[in-house]
Amino acid sequence: MKKILFLIFASFLSSLLAQVSFEFKCLDDTFRLLPPNGWADYRFTLKNLSPLPDSYELKILVIESVPGWAAQICARGRCVEPGVPLFLTLAPNEVDTTISAHIYTNPNPGREKVFVSCLSLTDTTQRAGYNIYAQVGSGISEFLIPNPKFYSSSFTSDLRPPGSKFSFSLLGSRLNGKEGSGGVYFLLPDKKKVVSFR
Repeated sequence: MKKILFLIFASFLSSLLAQVSFEFKCLDDTFRLLPPNGWADYRFTLKNLSPLPDSYELKILVIESVPGWAAQICARGRCVEPGVPLFLTLAPNEVDTTISAHIYTNPNPGREKVFVSCLSLTDTTQRAGYNIYAQVGSGISEFLIPNPKFYSSSFTSDLRPPGSKFSFSLLGSRLNGKEGSGGVYFLLPDKKKVVSFR
């Protein structure tokens, strides 16, 4: 008799766990180019798709760090630092829109990679997460020049091998291909505004 009751209970429990499901979405672009001493907010939604209430563990972990930068995750007015879990409970079909992750920069250039995770506590095999990035420097900038003839500067890009550098005219035509010889600049139609890729 005990064996039959155990099998019924195990079958009931496994059917409940099979129904555990949630949706965790990032509402913002996961890569942000920031100024020194800037910050980025990344908003998330969490929806319980299960027919039963479920509790969730939210966590933020710094994967690649820049000295002096900070990160945190917040939900329902409470914020925690990387590695500290934040817990929520949602009713069936309830959606939480208060979840956000934040990266704060300082004058140090670099790129920080942070992982934001969500784990069902009813069924710990149910998990989701996003890598989010913030970067200071080595991006796209726009500036004015008083007398546009030729302007060049160094640039590096994560899309090219480290140290690759090229030189272009203001109209974007390549001047030479020597490594370490300048930057990429494009003259815009007003002939005074330049977009640079550094």
